[in-house]
Amino acid sequence: MEVNRQEYPEHTIDTSKVYIELCLSERWKEFEADFIYMKFQFTLQLLLFKKGLPIHLVSNKVRPPKESFVKYYYKGQDRIVMSVSLPFSKDFILPRDKYEDYVEIMYHDTPCLLEKDEENYDLFFALLFYLTDLMKTKDFLAFHLSTTFNNDISTYKDYIELLFLKYDFFLKEKHEKITHKFFQEQEKNKAMALPSDSIHDINSSIIMDGLSYRWTEFDRTFIADTVKLSLAYLLIVKEKRSFSLTNEEFSASEYLKEYEYLCDKAKETDTFPIPRFFPFPENNDESITSIIGYSLSCTLDRKDPNYDLFFALQYYLTDFMESKDFLAYHLATTFSNDIETYADFFEQLLLKYDFFLAHKHEKLVHSFFDKFKRLEQATEKTKKNYEQEPKKNIQKDEENNQKNAEYILVIDKHEFSQGTGTEKKAQEIIATITEKLSEYQSAFNNDTDYQKAIQEISTYFLYKQATITNPIFVKNGNVKNIAFVMGEIWRSLYNNPINYEYLTLYKQLFSIFKDQKIDKNNLFSTNLYKYSITKT
Repeated sequence: MEVNRQEYPEHTIDTSKVYIELCLSERWKEFEADFIYMKFQFTLQLLLFKKGLPIHLVSNKVRPPKESFVKYYYKGQDRIVMSVSLPFSKDFILPRDKYEDYVEIMYHDTPCLLEKDEENYDLFFALLFYLTDLMKTKDFLAFHLSTTFNNDISTYKDYIELLFLKYDFFLKEKHEKITHKFFQEQEKNKAMALPSDSIHDINSSIIMDGLSYRWTEFDRTFIADTVKLSLAYLLIVKEKRSFSLTNEEFSASEYLKEYEYLCDKAKETDTFPIPRFFPFPENNDESITSIIGYSLSCTLDRKDPNYDLFFALQYYLTDFMESKDFLAYHLATTFSNDIETYADFFEQLLLKYDFFLAHKHEKLVHSFFDKFKRLEQATEKTKKNYEQEPKKNIQKDEENNQKNAEYILVIDKHEFSQGTGTEKKAQEIIATITEKLSEYQSAFNNDTDYQKAIQEISTYFLYKQATITNPIFVKNGNVKNIAFVMGEIWRSLYNNPINYEYLTLYKQLFSIFKDQKIDKNNLFSTNLYKYSITKT
């Protein structure tokens, strides 16, 4: 009998797709017989019946005398199965006597769509993933990341890892390799989609990802004890959970067996010493056990437990070519440009974790802080020169100052992302900002705010970032004036149009821009951009 088939998207978990791919081909022979006949067949039949899918009536009178219809029916089905090499027939009889002259029949290939929270979803997900053409495996994974897991990479990754453990008897190494590569690509794409600096936030997921393939660079006991316990405590305190089970469900579930297996596996000397998850009995409800994945995403701040440990680990694991960006980001965001406090923090960090913060990292840190001290000297010298000399002599002073290596800082081989390709001297940048902004110094409440504005704008142009905790107050009536001055500063340093990030700096830095709207997709039409290019 032909089944009316509803077409779902290609990678939707539809039991009929699994049946057709598995049983109407030779691929069922890739599995153990017990799995096909006991687990798969009966699970599928029970599922179709529970879902209330169409039932068909067949007359029970078409049979030889004195032979039960069921026996007669299945003898016929067995002949069909043997002739076409199927593991079992396309239909099955419901074991109940609801009608006197008819029996009820259901079809294994009846379309049946499953949702993630339904019973046995994981079985059909794993089977359809296995049966999917290898060339389409990444499409399958991407489809479910988007539609089933709402682009929650961390939760999806935990789910897939548990799936591989539960169904390791048929999910092969080739599938695991493709999956691992898929998640690597997703993490990279996610990082690229975020604002560039946010990838340097201290995050447990980033650390776990790095440790998973670089753990051999550390002492094994340090990872297995200190890092694992600190990470578990952090996730518990921050209330990060993958999902929860009742204690009855947990004790009877696959997760208990998997956890024991993972713990034994983690003890092997050639294996990453942190299992993928751990169970946690909830204090507020003794009947609940939570499953907590070690790779769950958790962003830390300085007040969180063991912040210094996680900071040191992420700094070590950061690509060496990005280390200076990491250092500059945390100076601006975590330490609010307090260079002395930041230097003290790093000095203690290098002493406490000297056993893995290698000599090359220490050299880079010292170079970074030495550069900032020279920058402060250049800023102070420029400020004094400007206060002592008329504006008309600024250019002459700059030319003389170039000869004085004591307080001139050249940004080492730094090319601005906007594309000038020119090495800029810190003093020249600060002098330009000071000259342009001085016309409206009276718009600030005091000299401290005025100097802070110069410092923050300088930091932006030197290090492509500036994070301000509280906006600087500027007197009303100066929206267009300050915007135009900011535009003048930009045009003095770059030849290309003002970008979205620079306009965002206005809103972060000055109180008067808080109500200004910035449309990233229609930048040139926003008022703030117009104020930046003309005074009228």
